[in-house]
Amino acid sequence: MKVYNALTALIRAALWGTDPSEALAVLSEGDWQELLRHAQRQAVVGIAYDGLSESHPGASGNHVKLPMALFAEWTSLVREIEISGSRIRAVCEKQAEVWEKHGIAPYILKGTVCAAYYPKPSHRQMGDIDWCFTDPGEWEKGLEIVRSNGLDIKLDSDGDISYTLAGVVVEHHRKGLPARSDAGLICSLTDHIFHHFSTSGIGLRQLCDLALVIARTDVDKTELLSLLKKEGLKKFYGLVVAFLKEDLGLDVAEDAAVGIPGRDVSRFREIVWKDGNFGLDKAYRFSDMSPRIRICFKYAFFAFFQRWIGLFVGRIKRLRLQ
Repeated sequence: MKVYNALTALIRAALWGTDPSEALAVLSEGDWQELLRHAQRQAVVGIAYDGLSESHPGASGNHVKLPMALFAEWTSLVREIEISGSRIRAVCEKQAEVWEKHGIAPYILKGTVCAAYYPKPSHRQMGDIDWCFTDPGEWEKGLEIVRSNGLDIKLDSDGDISYTLAGVVVEHHRKGLPARSDAGLICSLTDHIFHHFSTSGIGLRQLCDLALVIARTDVDKTELLSLLKKEGLKKFYGLVVAFLKEDLGLDVAEDAAVGIPGRDVSRFREIVWKDGNFGLDKAYRFSDMSPRIRICFKYAFFAFFQRWIGLFVGRIKRLRLQ
């Protein structure tokens, strides 16, 4: 676990300004290589890099065995994240102008929003652009605009669409925030984490997002708990918060995390570490669903049931359209 402990120490240092040196001091050169590999799997390369602080090669009083070549590679990866993020933001801004020109007003979800909560937003690795069209008329108009530009549209199991624009994946979603508030954002992020946790897998990046939004907002707890209960995610949110407090250093009094067994937090940790970002590591994806299913049944049974029924029905509909 020393590589995991070191990586989460770097994340805590980046998010909250804590000192990671104790966890880093025990790493060998091979451990550093392993740490960077896992940072890539978890999509937190830029975040962990920000946590290095005075631990990089050549720093005054540095006793950390971070190889110079690895530091150079890490720096290069972060630069790629910055460039990719700039490209995604440019596409996002251009699309916003197009929507406004046509009199529609979808809003942004997920990572593009969460990046603003980071000390260095450009180091939060971006994936795609998620637009929310809750109004059926605006959905159809947005779809018409995309079609008129000759883009190859793909339909997913939720009935949403995706396409590639200037090398950036863009998604249109029908389901938006349960409320246009901080509580609604936290509930939506929890739902997103649960969706991927219960299917392919979830990594540390989305958990960092949630930790920062919780810490940086003065959320109405009554509203939040009401929304979570409506989505069937109240207990699951408590488990996630317990993990955030224990592993990512979230320092906030949160009643929802009280009474969560340590063994369940440990199981959650093991799954997150094994699966990586969205379970995209094919060597591990779907390798063992049983621990994940046990947690889903215990902490979000109805949400789990509804999620898989929805995916099954959506897949049938998609096959009929093909």
